[in-house]
Formats: sequence, structure tokens, C-alpha cells
Amino acid sequence: MAGECQNAFCVVRPPGHHAGPRGQVTAEDDPDGGSHGFCLFNNVAVAAAYARHMYRHKGIQRVAILDFDVHHGNGTEALVRNLEPTTVTNTFPTLFGDVTLESPSYKPWLDETDSDNVLFVSLHGYGHGFYPSSGRTGADRPVFNVGWPLCKDKNQASRDWRTAWRNAVMPALKDFKPDMIFLSCGLDGHRKDEMNHGFVCLQETDYEWLTEQVVEVANVHCQGQCVVVVVVVVVVVVVVVVVVVVVVVVVAFVLLACLLACACLWLPVCFFLFVLCCFHG
Repeated sequence: MAGECQNAFCVVRPPGHHAGPRGQVTAEDDPDGGSHGFCLFNNVAVAAAYARHMYRHKGIQRVAILDFDVHHGNGTEALVRNLEPTTVTNTFPTLFGDVTLESPSYKPWLDETDSDNVLFVSLHGYGHGFYPSSGRTGADRPVFNVGWPLCKDKNQASRDWRTAWRNAVMPALKDFKPDMIFLSCGLDGHRKDEMNHGFVCLQETDYEWLTEQVVEVANVHCQGQCVVVVVVVVVVVVVVVVVVVVVVVVVAFVLLACLLACACLWLPVCFFLFVLCCFHG
């Protein structure tokens, strides 16, 4: 916003797109489930809300969030839908039976025009109980979901994925004419990532292609202002596990070495004392 650069690339940990207005977000297909999905704060939604609120006098009125993590950004969708007044129903078990309470839910980012000036798009794996069991294909402003089926042909997957963005998402994004674009970027849709269970099946060139397409839209409508928010989940978890394992192994070897050293040192002494005792006896 200071004019020093047009684009920003933010590596964020922990991720955030599963965190909703009240934390955990459930789904119609999994009403008793739901998970935080490693998420604590919805970073990309906070960034978009901050931009719309703090820079409204510097030309930032309309913000778009594009999510291409392999999992549906259910938390971001819940936050965007919460820009309009709704009613939340909660059921609690008691000694006298279940009690159902209804309460209003509404959290604007700026004012009552939020829902007209915010667009959330998520293209993700959907079906077969794939987490978080939400995000079926449909457009209901300010939310646009594209639920992607299980990959049957990995070579065709990239072409189909690009076609969906080119023919469905990009026209909607251009019609929206955003002032700033946020990319909620999860790389777990890569075909070599086992966490996606065979959904989406992308390659590095697909992420490069999409970034170029979004930057083109940003250059036309946003003066090039595009923020890429990359969430790091699997890599960080694996690194932490590896570090812990290495530390445990090293400590175990050190303790074993100490025990062996003590044994080698005290064994002759003990033998000598034993011999002396025998002679004195």
C-alpha cells in the first residue's frame, strides 16, 4: 500500500482457512464432526478484512479471496457468510433432554455493504467423505465453490483444473472487479502429496499458471495488488517430527554411551575388590 511493491508473498504458519467465526466449522454431511484442521486464526480473512477496513480511503473497497487448497476453505466461507445477519442454532444435552438455542450471528468487516464487496472462491476436492465434507459446487454470492471429484486420470487432471479456473472462476473474478486479490494457497493438491488422497492431482506448473492468470487480473483491476498467503502444514509437521526423532535418538545414544563408559570404568575396579575380598577371606 506504500507503493514499494505490487505483490506480496506471505508464508504463514499455522494455516487458517478452516477457522470460522466460532472456531470449529461443521458440515451438513458431517454435522457431528468438524475439525480445526491445524488452524487457529483465519489469516487470509483477517488480512482481507484489514485491507477493506484500513485502506478504504486508499481505493480498497472490493476484496477477493481465491482458495486453491485441496481442502474446502470452510472457515473462510463461514466468515464471509457471517458478513450478513444470520441465525445460528445450537443443541445442548441436559438432564431433562436436549435444549436448542437460537442466537443471531453477524460480524461485519466494515459496514452493511460487505457482502457486496467481498468475493470468496474455493476450488477443492469434494466427495467420498473427503475432509471437511463441504463445499459442493455452486455460486451463491459472495461465495463461489467448485467441488472437484476424485482424480481418475492424473494427466487429464491438470487440464481440467485449468479449464475450470479459466471458464468458470476467472470470468466471475473479472466481473467482480476487485481492488485487491488474496490467494489462500495450499499446495497439498500436488499429485505427490499423500494428504489429498487422490483429489485434484496438480503439478508445479499448474500453480505457476494460476498465479500468472491471477496477476493478469490484478494488473487490470487492482493496480497489480495481489497477496499470496501460503499455508505450511505438512512440511512443518514432518520437519518437527524429524527433529524430535533425531533428538530422541541422539539422547538415547548419549545415555547408552555413558552407561557403557561407566561399565567399562567400574568393571575392573569391582573385579579387583572382589579378588581382595577373596584373599582376605
